[in-house]
Parts: sequence; C-alpha cells; structure tokens
Amino acid sequence: MQAEQKPSLYERLGGAWKIAIFIDDFIDRIMVDPRLEANPRVKEASQRISKAGFKYLVTEMTCWATGGPQTYTGRSMGDSHKHLMITEDEWRSFMDDFQQTLDKCNVRKPEQQELIALLEGSKEAIVVSQG
Repeated sequence: MQAEQKPSLYERLGGAWKIAIFIDDFIDRIMVDPRLEANPRVKEASQRISKAGFKYLVTEMTCWATGGPQTYTGRSMGDSHKHLMITEDEWRSFMDDFQQTLDKCNVRKPEQQELIALLEGSKEAIVVSQG
C-alpha cells in the first residue's frame, strides 16, 4: 500500500487565488514601507514599475515556488535586485512586512514557516554582502 502524498505548499495555501490575495497585501505593504523607501534605489524602482505587473510576477513566482503549475517568467532574483543595494536592515524590514501579511491573511504557521524558508533561500541573491 502506497503512503498518501502530502499536498504541496501551493495546495495547502489554497492555490493561485489565495496566494494572489496575500501577495496583493504584501506588495501594497512593501511599496509604502518607509524603512524600504529610505533606500533611494528601492524608492526609484517602486515608482518606476507597474504595481499590477509586479504583483503578477510575484504571484506567478510564489505559485511556481510552492509547487503550483505556473511557470515563473520574470528575471532571476540577483538580476532583479543587485542594483538596489539592499542591506541586511532592509531585508529584516521586508521580512517583517511579509510576516505582517501572513498574519493578516491568516496563513497557518506550518505554511508560514515554509514560505519564510523559501524567501530566506533567496536572500543571498538579494542582499548586498556587508564585508
């Protein structure tokens, strides 16, 4: 007898529609966070990009990264972020915003932990080294 396969993180999050809801909140949150806007490169980028397009790409990437059927069509994390010179403090602010969104959207703790681990896996490509 074969053991039952655990549903993917994508399925446990509720699929693309539910993921889009928390990404919508998250992007709205980070695009006005004064801790992030203090970085002039981040501020300029947030004013230059289409918020709707940004939400789409982050939703697409999150669906893909969590085991959904979507294919991420955006640039790599390094290519998207290296010019922004994001610091460790800005990363912590970003992660704080993410946690606030997860809590507001009632994402269960096990799924929160998996999502945070996915994001932490991209940190090296996003944050500038401090030494």
